Amino acid sequence: MARGIIYLITNKENGLKYVGSTLQPMNKEWQSHIQLANKMSPEPLHRAFRQYGLHRFGIQELDECDERELDNRREHWIQHYNSYHGENYNYRVFEEEEDEEEEILLVIPEQTFEYNKTLHTFNDEDRKNIKRSGHKVQGKHLETGEIKLWNSAALAAMEVTGNARKNSNILSCARNCYNCYGYKWSLIEENPKKRSIFGIHKKTERLGPRYTSVMEGMRELGGNSTGMGLIRSLKNPGHYSYRGFYWYYG
Repeated sequence: MARGIIYLITNKENGLKYVGSTLQPMNKEWQSHIQLANKMSPEPLHRAFRQYGLHRFGIQELDECDERELDNRREHWIQHYNSYHGENYNYRVFEEEEDEEEEILLVIPEQTFEYNKTLHTFNDEDRKNIKRSGHKVQGKHLETGEIKLWNSAALAAMEVTGNARKNSNILSCARNCYNCYGYKWSLIEENPKKRSIFGIHKKTERLGPRYTSVMEGMRELGGNSTGMGLIRSLKNPGHYSYRGFYWYYG
């Protein structure tokens, strides 16, 4: 089984951090970040590269583990350095139109909800008060393995946390297949024009299977899986493999 690396990138000027993981050698992973920054990636880390200059950043290895443990170990180190929060670079900032679409959605007079062990019971009246447009998300419960689908991150936030305003946290996790609020999240992308996908074998670099859509790929490759691994590979081209292949749109 392939071995993966958890690494830490630190801004030496202000101490802000980014925790990442890769199956590539560290030097290739570093070059990938530089290339993304040069391509004007909007990610907080890459914006910081452009703002401060590469000489202000250092990278170091934190951990090494089997590929199947990579997500959990990365999550552990993210929590250790608290790099989801504040101005740290694992915090993701989304476009203003998405914030306008999903942020101020809940209309419940004289009542607020906080996330705690006793969750608000999600009912039909709540659903009527939430704008239904947005990105569909899927969550897999970390303890029971139960898989649920929601028509928007706001609906998921309301049901899971009792507070629809936590939608941006869930959307951030879904875009990266991260864990939060007791679920592993993924984004269900819908596109009226189906986008074909294809795989490149991670060792031989030979062209592999091709499918007419992500859904077809999930059916053919996933078996009883949720397909989260395939989605993660597509969203991080060349960084994560699934079923022995790196996956790309095309």
